[in-house]
Amino acid sequence: MWKRSVPGLKIAAVSTKDRPSLLLAGPAADTVVYCYNELLTVRALGDHYKGRGVHAEYFTWAERPAREVPAYLAGVRIPRRCDWFADGVEHLDQDIADVPAIDSHIMDAALQVLEAEEPNLFFVTLVCVNIVGHMYGTDSPEIRAAVEETDRQIGRLLDHLQNTGMA
Repeated sequence: MWKRSVPGLKIAAVSTKDRPSLLLAGPAADTVVYCYNELLTVRALGDHYKGRGVHAEYFTWAERPAREVPAYLAGVRIPRRCDWFADGVEHLDQDIADVPAIDSHIMDAALQVLEAEEPNLFFVTLVCVNIVGHMYGTDSPEIRAAVEETDRQIGRLLDHLQNTGMA
C-alpha cells in the first residue's frame, strides 16, 4: 500500500511481535524484523511465544519467509529469562517478553535498522505496556514501571534522531 502511493519509498519496521511489524509496514516493506508470534489464547499453557525467532534460552530477530535478517542483527541473542525489579515490583525469573526490559532490545534493534537502512518510513512498536497491562492491570505498579520504560525508550529514539540530524 505505502509503496504504491509513493514509489521509491524505503520502509522498515521493528517489533518483537510479528503482527505490528507486518501490518504497519505492509507486504512490500524493505525490512521487517520481529521475534515471535504471540499466541494469547494459549498463555495459560505457558508456551505462548512461537516462531522462527523463538528458542528455549533466547530470542533472535527474524524476517519474513524467504527473506534474510540483516547481517547486523543476525547474531543478536535476547536472553529469555530475567528478574524484574522496579518501584513496588519484584518478579523473579520472568520471560523477558513479558517485562519492560524487552522494549530496550526492540529499541536497540530499531536504532540499528534506522542507521543501516535509512528508511523514509519507519515503524517501531514497543510492546511492554500492552503485555504488562494485560497481565497486571492498568492500575498496578507493574504498569507504571512499563510506562516509564517505554518513555525511556522513546527518549532514546528522539535523542538519536536529534543527534544524527534526522529530526
